[in-house]
Amino acid sequence: MQKTHVNKLFILIVGLFLLLLGACSNNSEEQSAEDIVAVVNGEEISKSTFDEELANAKQLYTDQGMNVEDLDDEAKTQIEQSVLDQLINTELLLQTAKDEGLSIDEEAVDTEISSMKSQFEDEEQFTKALEDYNLTEGELKKQLGNQQIVTQYIDQQIGEINVSDDELQTMYAQFEEQAKASESEAPDFETVKPQLEQQIMSQKRNEKTLALIEELREKNKESIEVLL
Repeated sequence: MQKTHVNKLFILIVGLFLLLLGACSNNSEEQSAEDIVAVVNGEEISKSTFDEELANAKQLYTDQGMNVEDLDDEAKTQIEQSVLDQLINTELLLQTAKDEGLSIDEEAVDTEISSMKSQFEDEEQFTKALEDYNLTEGELKKQLGNQQIVTQYIDQQIGEINVSDDELQTMYAQFEEQAKASESEAPDFETVKPQLEQQIMSQKRNEKTLALIEELREKNKESIEVLL
């Protein structure tokens, strides 16, 4: 039961999309070069933040039944690079969102934390779940606030996403083929239409989000320094 709660908490923290939005370090204390893995427009991402996010990523793999230590060196390096890219992307998106004048709705963040807590039997289990991912409630609140304005910024840039009938029919045809391959009968189109529509919208959102990130990375490439 508790492991399921921990999984839910981590998924809620890292969010919806592709990005595993993590906490970026804005520590104002002076750090040595060995303590920094990247600098984004003057904002440093610390080695400790990277290590924490890498540990969280490994924990997620473990929760899914995969032992990261059993992976080859290339796969481990890919995970590390993915975590670093996510931290850089998140910092870049956060900076851009703030530059656009977006601000955190503290009341909405408090409501989200209350909703998370309600999934646990008591405050102690919630705190234990946070500790499993090296977080305090204050740090969680900060992450959720940052995620909130990043999501607002992405939504503004992406705009409305529409799904055509042709796209739905194409997706349904693929769905039917998968059902046939597994020797099962596919539900009728109208039954699965909402599910197919949501899947297509999610795919389009991910594609647009990735394109937005690539655009920001290109625009800021001279201001991003990777030190890892």
